Amino acid sequence: MTAIDPASFRTEVLLSFQRALWDLATPDLRTVAVDPAYPLIAAWFIYESAGEDLLVRR
Repeated sequence: MTAIDPASFRTEVLLSFQRALWDLATPDLRTVAVDPAYPLIAAWFIYESAGEDLLVRR
């Protein structure tokens, strides 16, 4: 297994998310939070809600 520089991993993950969401973000999307902690990537997508708050974990 090749050692990965944490700064490079973080940069690649954030740029990948930015490219992936470029044309997919809708007006209801308020925030995207990404936690790239090698080897895991956690992401949260916060949408405007007309009703009650909803938390979904996957």
